[in-house]
This record gives sequence, C-alpha cells and structure tokens, in this order.
Amino acid sequence: MLRLLYSIDIDGRRGRIIRWEERPIRVYDDAMTALRIIALFGDEDVSPYAKQYIVMRLLFPDPEAVQEAIEDIGGLLSNAIWDVAGVDIDGSHDGEYGESIIDWEQDADVIEASLWQAYSAPLSDIAHKVSFHEFGKLVGMAPHETPIGQAIYYRTADEPKSTKYNQEDVARFRKLRQAWSLKNKASVRDAGAAANNQATSMFSSLKRVAHG
Repeated sequence: MLRLLYSIDIDGRRGRIIRWEERPIRVYDDAMTALRIIALFGDEDVSPYAKQYIVMRLLFPDPEAVQEAIEDIGGLLSNAIWDVAGVDIDGSHDGEYGESIIDWEQDADVIEASLWQAYSAPLSDIAHKVSFHEFGKLVGMAPHETPIGQAIYYRTADEPKSTKYNQEDVARFRKLRQAWSLKNKASVRDAGAAANNQATSMFSSLKRVAHG
C-alpha cells in the first residue's frame, strides 16, 4: 500500500515523500503533474511502453533510481497514478468517482480565464502548488459568474419546469446548456476505463523491465 509520509517542495513544485516496499520515494503530486498524466492516458496514439516511460518521468524526480530500487514498479505506478491524478489503470477503483462534469482538455481555456478572474493567478502558478484534489476544489468553487462557473451550472442544473409563462426562459436555458455541454461526454466519463484497456500491455512491459 502507498503510504504518505509528508509533503515537500521539489524544485518549486509540490511533492511528497511516500513509502513503498519500505523505501522512501519522492513523488511530484501537484495538479500540473495530474493534468499531464490525464492527458497522457487519454492519448490513444501513445503506446503502453511509451506511457510507462513518460509517466515515470512525470511522477518521479529520479525515475532511474526508482526503477532500480523498486521490485513492484507496476504496483507503485498504479497506486501513485490513482493517488496523484485519479486515473485507475488497474481497475481496482472502479466506480469510486461519479460522472465527470469537467473535461480538462476541452475546458482548459475556460478554466484559465476563470482562475484569473477568481484568484488573480494563472493556471500554471496554481497547478504547481496544490494537489489535483485541491485544484479541483478551487475550480469547482469559482464564482457562478466565471466561465467555468457557468459551465458547471448548465451541466448540472435541472431545466426550469415549463409553463406557458416561461417559454423564453426555458429556451434560453436549453441554448446555454447546449453551448456549455461536454463535446465528448462518454470519453470523459470513461477516461479510467480507456486507461484500463492498456493496463495489461503496460504491466507486461513493466515486468520485463523489472525482472528481465
């Protein structure tokens, strides 16, 4: 099991010391790392072996040392990727998250503008200093008047009950809901499942590297 020891600063980025196989390991666990991992596992053009190579360098300041020291690299990665980015690559967390209402790629510009408006800081500054969980809370708490506040509202709110007096309001609500809708809702909802499709190949390559 992955065990958090304490948080640290790693080259100006949020990190932590974890313990795996009774060894302390430095891990980047800032929101920017999480967003990059989510983008990586959403890219079907990247092979499982390449994803393994890239994610090792996204997560660990010294990936070569981790590779040499840890026997169960697959277990470490599956736990760390879930812990840092909420991506379930081994199927052990199926159903733990509800349906997503944010697509981090589609909403990137909307989130950037909203963070400036709400917190007077760019996404890059915030995302390097907070965890992905904390980043999600900041995005979710952005005021209703911000672009992401509007997006979240129209993706989750119930449509006004139609009466003969409010047809214009209902039509406006439907128009804005369509405008703010997720363009590929199924892929957002099934991001973890998509990663699982490549888990077997990824772990096969990990075993070859670890025990070859």
